[in-house]
Amino acid sequence: YYSIKVQYSHSVDESMFQLLWKSSTTTTEVVPSKVLFFTRHIGGSPMSPFALEVVPGALSSTSDAFGGGVATCTALEECIFVIQTKDSNRNNRYNDGSNPNLEISIIGTGGWAAEGRVNSIASFFPITISDWTMTSNEWDYIGTVNAEHLSYNLSTNGNFVGLLSRGDKIVVLKMEYTISSTGVLDASNIPITTPF
Repeated sequence: YYSIKVQYSHSVDESMFQLLWKSSTTTTEVVPSKVLFFTRHIGGSPMSPFALEVVPGALSSTSDAFGGGVATCTALEECIFVIQTKDSNRNNRYNDGSNPNLEISIIGTGGWAAEGRVNSIASFFPITISDWTMTSNEWDYIGTVNAEHLSYNLSTNGNFVGLLSRGDKIVVLKMEYTISSTGVLDASNIPITTPF
């Protein structure tokens, strides 16, 4: 087995390409899809020939933060933002809800906060907030599912009715999926917005 990477760019009219191969015993032909394996292909039919354990890499110092508290915050009001930890390949990292021990610095960048001003006294060093609270967005384990590669539906091994709603985020094999607003959501099916 060999790793291949195909990069293709086209900006005019319809786009298409073919991946061909030949050997000393065969003529040039299109590479059949049955001999190609997607890098996330870990189950379904045909099965991947490799036993895989898929886990994110080491925590990267360049994770993502989003929410209103990232850009602006009013004094004496609670400011909230969410940090989505990433590994060095920009894959999302998830955990069991325990503290990932992040070191966070909140530093003033404008106005009085940048001047280091408290009331009428300015230190000319940006204000740094060290008294803050971090809570994890906990994930609850609810059961197992079966899925085929590129399917928009997960088959459940248990009844998750009442536990899940359309629009909820779920994590399967360390990848996040959103429950679709369409499709069958019942005791044995979970529709998702992106293919597995």
